[in-house]
Amino acid sequence: MTRKEFTRKVASYLIPFVAAFFVRLFFFTCKKIYHFEGALPTRNCVFVGWHGELFFNPLLYRKVRKTFTAYALVSRHFDGELIARTNQLSAQIHALRGSSSKGGRSVLLQAIKQLKNGADVVLTPDGPRGPRHKLQGGVLSLAKRSGGKVVVITHRPQRFWRLKSWDQFMIAKPFTKVDVYFQSLQLQEFDEKELSYLQERMLVHAI
Repeated sequence: MTRKEFTRKVASYLIPFVAAFFVRLFFFTCKKIYHFEGALPTRNCVFVGWHGELFFNPLLYRKVRKTFTAYALVSRHFDGELIARTNQLSAQIHALRGSSSKGGRSVLLQAIKQLKNGADVVLTPDGPRGPRHKLQGGVLSLAKRSGGKVVVITHRPQRFWRLKSWDQFMIAKPFTKVDVYFQSLQLQEFDEKELSYLQERMLVHAI
């Protein structure tokens, strides 16, 4: 094992524990106000949120879906491994590894299988590398398998930090107020027009 491989192996175990601790700590200190636009589905469905809001979105999902098994689509890159482990530790969300460039068809088939098995599927349709706030078409394939039911998660902290990353990753500051929005949508045609509609709804409350 090379030094780089050893360092990554250690980091892949250590960083998610530290990240999960701080995510839960920050989440606990913030005052969260929930806004529901439409009733949440009682059966399993697809949840979507922007990549730049991943700091809180897994815990916000788990807040309203306490008993559902959930799987998130996560890239095969090293940062994807860190995200997958952090999601598992902080919100008990399992990972399906793949991306639009590597293993895209395979991970999509895995996600469809989990929907058929009654699990929720959680994804960031502008990930894993962007462009920021630009949907990829795979979300419609999954929505179709869930009967067209899609829930958009968005949160708006009053005070936050922005990272200088492609997704402008957002971290809510401790003790700030956070408005949380859940939009429950019913898609019908699964075409480019509805992809534009979904993107429009996801941008309504985005910062």
